[in-house]
Amino acid sequence: AMVSTQSTGKFWHLPSGQLVSTVSSHYQHITSLVWSFDGRLVVSGGQDNIVNVWEFYKMLKDQPSVSPLYTLTNHSMAVSDVHCGFGGFKSRLFTSSLDNTCRIYELYSGKIMLS
Repeated sequence: AMVSTQSTGKFWHLPSGQLVSTVSSHYQHITSLVWSFDGRLVVSGGQDNIVNVWEFYKMLKDQPSVSPLYTLTNHSMAVSDVHCGFGGFKSRLFTSSLDNTCRIYELYSGKIMLS
């Protein structure tokens, strides 16, 4: 399970109640947090206009700090929603923002496809 508290994402193992990982790369509140359909990536969007994409397996390692796979900064206002499409390595990442834009990226590379 995942919980977003202000600018930090916390990931818990529900059966044991153990905190698995804490990630922080946003400067303001996290507004959207979603898993990719294959479970490999976690995507967070925030009021700081930033979208971060994390590799979940790296979060499971006992590291003091985990960096995002990549960070997207194409929105000029808060990110209101993120969505991961189907398709494995051909999956798309959709983001929407209070700047009235929707952007489409290649999920695994971060390459922008449509803005």
